Order: sequence, then C-alpha cells, then structure tokens
Amino acid sequence: MHFLLIFIFLFLGCSSPSISIKDNYTSSLCKVSNVLSQNNEQVLQDGLLGLTKEQIRNKFGKPYFIEVYDWTFKRNRIFSLDEWDAIGRRLYGLGEDVYFFKTTNNELRYSFHYLIDKTSSKFHPKIRLNSYTVEFNQPIRFGNIDSVIEQLSNIKKEKACCYLEKRPLVTDTLICVLNKASTLARNIRSLGISKPKYKQWNTDFRLKACEGTNISFTQNREICEVTISTGSIEEQNELVRLRYKIPANNP
Repeated sequence: MHFLLIFIFLFLGCSSPSISIKDNYTSSLCKVSNVLSQNNEQVLQDGLLGLTKEQIRNKFGKPYFIEVYDWTFKRNRIFSLDEWDAIGRRLYGLGEDVYFFKTTNNELRYSFHYLIDKTSSKFHPKIRLNSYTVEFNQPIRFGNIDSVIEQLSNIKKEKACCYLEKRPLVTDTLICVLNKASTLARNIRSLGISKPKYKQWNTDFRLKACEGTNISFTQNREICEVTISTGSIEEQNELVRLRYKIPANNP
C-alpha cells in the first residue's frame, strides 16, 4: 500500500510582508524568485550552514564526542577525539560532531554533519557543515521553539514556504524552506552531488512533533527534534502538483 501523505502547503509571506513561523498558515503553492542570489555570502541565514568544521569548533569548542553510523553492523558508533584521530578517521572518513548545551529548563543535543568541499582545493579541501539536528531532553512547545534554538530565531523573520507532512504510524513533521533562492545554499547542497536536479535552494528546517501528540501544529504542539539543512521549493511544488489534488483557486 502506498504511503498516505497529506501535505498542507503553507504560505508564509511569499507575496506579502514577512510572517513569523508562529503565525497562522494559509494553503497555497510556494512562489520563489527566479533570480539566484549573487552576493558573496559565506553562511546561510541560520548563521551556521556553510561554515567549515574548523569554524564550528572555533565557535563551540571541542565536540563532546564524534558519532558515525556503521553500515556494516547497522548501529551508531561513538569515538572520543583521540580515538577518532587514531582510528575512526581512517575507518569512516567523516563523522558528526556532537555537542550538549544546557538552557534554564532544558538540554539540547546538537549533531553537526559535514561534507567535503572539493571546490575549495584539490589537495586540501575544506570540510563544510551541510546539515545539523537539534534534539531536546524535554519537549518544547511549537510556540516557543525559536526562543530556545538561536538558529531558528535568526531566520524567523524570513519569508518561508511550509507544508505539514503526515504519514500513518509516523510522527508529523512541519517542513519549511526559505523562499528566496540562494547560490550558497545550492553550492552546499551540491557537496557530494555532482548535479542537483533542482536549481533553487535555500535554508530548510524540519520540526518533528513528539510521538503521541495527535493534534495539529498549534502553539502548544510538542516538538522533540529540529533538523536544519538546505531544501528546494521547486521539489515541494513538484511533489504537490504531481501527486496531490490542489484546489483550483490556488496558483
């Protein structure tokens, strides 16, 4: 049986003044400028995507440990920095830097995922951040999420196109992509991919609801995990147009 996917496309200021992710949503396909950004941006709106591993470590210090998924044994492996330098790097090449940060009422786990940027140098390529996941020790209400995660606070005033993904037996996820195409976002997405299918990319953030909270994405919806990376609005629109019936009054 095919997965039953219900997409509620959300229109966050795509043709009107910028709207925070906290505001109400209106159904519509996302619109995006055809003109890619040509400025010399070095980091995306969240303040982290695009930084090198060295820059991340200069900002946050040494990671608590390095984590990598072992495909042979189908499990995660954890290395200290010394173990990683001695063994892990040779076996796996790249791993995720893991940090823990405490707030007043919670603890956050940041997992930074890197890819090699071969465009920077053939012999000494840089290792850049292309995505990261934030997990919470205690669930956070949707209405408070951007006050807890600094990176979401940085981009909350940007215009974004979002949809709610619902699958049977799987927790709901709210997926948003900033709607102004970015050359840097496409370059980050291109790391490890020779020719991305889509041309228009920008910061993508995914809010994963906690299990057992079977209500809509209201201000009180409990969120357990956030992933910030790059995403394509073209892909979102294409999925909706090809697979799902859109009301005739939508563009």
